[in-house]
Amino acid sequence: MTLLAHSVKVAAPHEQCKGWRVTKQAKPAAEPSFEKALAELEGIVAKMEDGGLSLEQSLAAHKRGLELAKQCRERLDAAQQQVRVLEGEVLKPLGAATLDPLAAAADAGERD
Repeated sequence: MTLLAHSVKVAAPHEQCKGWRVTKQAKPAAEPSFEKALAELEGIVAKMEDGGLSLEQSLAAHKRGLELAKQCRERLDAAQQQVRVLEGEVLKPLGAATLDPLAAAADAGERD
């Protein structure tokens, strides 16, 4: 993420004003949870499939849908990576005989 620095000019208050007027910028909304993003995405798809949206509404809905789909994909990717890490710590590599049950059965029959 790149942060841009910029200068701000602050003028003295008007003679008739008794103090400085300060406005706060709204903080960007936090991304919704995976479940909420998916539910919103499903709602957008349903609205678009109904065909009741104007062109402008459809474009806005499509844009929002792309954003939500990206968020969901990123969260799924992160969850899959966590599962891979957990499996790597818990599971050990399986032997070749276990991977091919037919070969393991044939080997067992030869030993009898």
